[in-house]
Amino acid sequence: MKSSWRANLILFLLLLFGATVVGRLVFVQILDHGYYKALAQGQQQLSTLTKGDRGSIVGTDKYGNLYTYAVNHSSPLVFVTPPEIEDKEETLKTLSLILDIDEAEIAPELEKSKSLYQILKKDITEQEVLLLDEANLPGVYLGAERVRYYPQDTMASRILGFTNNEGVGQYGIEEYHNPNLEGKEGLEKAITNPARYLFRAETKSPQDGKNITLTVDFNIQST
Repeated sequence: MKSSWRANLILFLLLLFGATVVGRLVFVQILDHGYYKALAQGQQQLSTLTKGDRGSIVGTDKYGNLYTYAVNHSSPLVFVTPPEIEDKEETLKTLSLILDIDEAEIAPELEKSKSLYQILKKDITEQEVLLLDEANLPGVYLGAERVRYYPQDTMASRILGFTNNEGVGQYGIEEYHNPNLEGKEGLEKAITNPARYLFRAETKSPQDGKNITLTVDFNIQST
């Protein structure tokens, strides 16, 4: 009787283990199939879409000296990859302190477990960059974006116009010459085998936009 009871217990445990394994396989293969398929494809083929810089707008004075009115420059940002975060509570507190952002605003971004790129703050200061670098938090990364910069502030702003959040010209020279100023997109594609060895790469280089030179005299505009 005792031997039969043990055999039944072992059989029950084996069946329970088997049911757990089958249940997990059903979840992965059916219920969450789309996510894991996309993740697997991403491991096999890595594509990066890049875009050339927007052209600069410059002007001269009567002596031929060149002055820059509008140009693109690199602006630092911080983003997180939630699946790589090890201690969410500590990460949340540290980021809130460094970035001067309320924890309630950051917390939802850290919970997006299927996202690999969640921007927390753009145009961060040199001090914030330094503190983040020193903190070295897993899943927290520094990046950069290209933004439009007007070195002469508001001078000739009515002539120049501006760009929107997508970098498209709005009003003035920025809008009128947008097709020429706008950079052209490029594509970098790396295809790897299951062992993660690169066996093919395709590249279409991005092209920078054209620069525009105005006949506006800098000295007259600045007076």
